[in-house]
Amino acid sequence: MARTYLISGRRGASYTEVVTAVSILLVVGIGTIFAYAPVRERSRAKRDQQNLELLNKAAMAYSQETGKWPDRALIKLYEAGYTKSRTTMTPYGGYYQWDSTHQRVISPLAPENLNYD
Repeated sequence: MARTYLISGRRGASYTEVVTAVSILLVVGIGTIFAYAPVRERSRAKRDQQNLELLNKAAMAYSQETGKWPDRALIKLYEAGYTKSRTTMTPYGGYYQWDSTHQRVISPLAPENLNYD
C-alpha cells in the first residue's frame, strides 16, 4: 500500500501546493526582515553613541596632555596612542571626524534625527 503525501492524495506535491508553500515562506521571511530592521538601527545608533563617547574622551585627554585639539581625521589620536587604529569607521559608513567649531568628535553620516548631546 502506497503512502499518500500532502493534500492531493497522490505521491509528491502538485504545482499549486508547491507555489502555496513558497508563497507562505516568502511572506514569513519578508515579515521577519521588517521586524528586525528597527532592532538593527537601534544597534547601530547605540554603537555609534558609544564610539563617539570614547573618541570624545580620547580627544579631551589628548587636548589636556598636548594643549591642542586633534586634527580633523583624528590621526593625531592614533599617533599619540589614544586609539587602536589610524581611522575609525562609523556604523553608517565613512569615518569619525573632529568638529573644531563645537570641539567634539562627530559622525558625519549618522541620520540627522540622532541627538547624542
